Amino acid sequence: MPRKGGIHILRHSFATHLIESGVEITLVQRLLGHSNLLTTARYLHVTAQRLSEVRSALDLINTQGLADNAR
Repeated sequence: MPRKGGIHILRHSFATHLIESGVEITLVQRLLGHSNLLTTARYLHVTAQRLSEVRSALDLINTQGLADNAR
């Protein structure tokens, strides 16, 4: 029975953690030795925690002025 994990999983985790830490994808590309950015993009995985931290662009809209103008 084949083992789960290994170097392939390590590379996926490495790339994911770098991106989630704010490292640019082009730098991750160079660290992994990829010549094509699309190859690097396949290594990226978004964690549920990271998804929960992302704010919607609509949350950034200041609606306070709209409420004041409606009066």
